[in-house]
Amino acid sequence: MTHATLLINEQQISLREGADLDALRGAIVAAVRSGGDFVHVVGVRGRTFDVLITASTRATIRTTDNTLEATTGEGGWAPTMELDFPR
Repeated sequence: MTHATLLINEQQISLREGADLDALRGAIVAAVRSGGDFVHVVGVRGRTFDVLITASTRATIRTTDNTLEATTGEGGWAPTMELDFPR
């Protein structure tokens, strides 16, 4: 599963699963080109944000793969196991 986060200046907004990142990029670019405008963003758990985007706004869309990977040590499963989460 891929998780996306919108970073606006220093603020992080975790985006809802299945967010249309291309549409979000387009809305951000259109807001900058128009001299500034609010962009509506839907975050996780239905949280909504109207973010003012201007030419001086730093906006980054970051995606990460949240796949859980469980591996066994030598000899198969043990009473304890190590989980390796991608960063």
